[in-house]
Amino acid sequence: MLERVVVESAPDVKTPIFAVGFPGVGNVGLIALDLLLKFSDGKKFGNYYSKNFPDHIVIQDDGVCHLPRLEFFASKSVDPNVVIVMSNTPILSEDPKSYYDVLDDIVRFALELHSSMLIAVDGVATMSEKLDIIHVSATDPKLVIDFEKLGAHSYEAGRLPGSIGLLVGLSEYHGLKGIGLLGSAASFLPDNEAGKRVHDFLVKALHLTRVDAPV
Repeated sequence: MLERVVVESAPDVKTPIFAVGFPGVGNVGLIALDLLLKFSDGKKFGNYYSKNFPDHIVIQDDGVCHLPRLEFFASKSVDPNVVIVMSNTPILSEDPKSYYDVLDDIVRFALELHSSMLIAVDGVATMSEKLDIIHVSATDPKLVIDFEKLGAHSYEAGRLPGSIGLLVGLSEYHGLKGIGLLGSAASFLPDNEAGKRVHDFLVKALHLTRVDAPV
């Protein structure tokens, strides 16, 4: 029963770019997508709940509580339209099946919205002095080349583990264009500068422009 997206209001978007961020290194993905949410003036339209999330409730500053969840936002105030999915809630279980179950639901929902592509955003810890590097992996070599032309570097490690890797892999499995974008972070602590670099790169790479959304 819990494994589903609970839609509060149908998102009025057309072939959106579907961007996903989970807690990770430097919280780069969450910081970048929070900035994207502000840039696009996205509005919340749904939640995703799962028994694979931690066994506690989240209490807001005003005392109101809710189950751990992923939150879904949509915007037609940018072209192309975007759907943004993010949460501070990690997948709790170490069982790979839990990751597959949750992330497959997310990719399937992206397909239901007729998304043009899925972009999973995260950070990667680096010992290099060059902290401005953004790494890319994708389901289509042309996507990698296009992002490299804008300054990204092909991710050279043999594996891309965790949520970001599975999101890209499951996108390929379901026939959806998938991109993994990793911003270099100085440490595992929240890195606002790395998040902003990734956000700025996303806006440039996706050719996002503000538009006057119809009333």
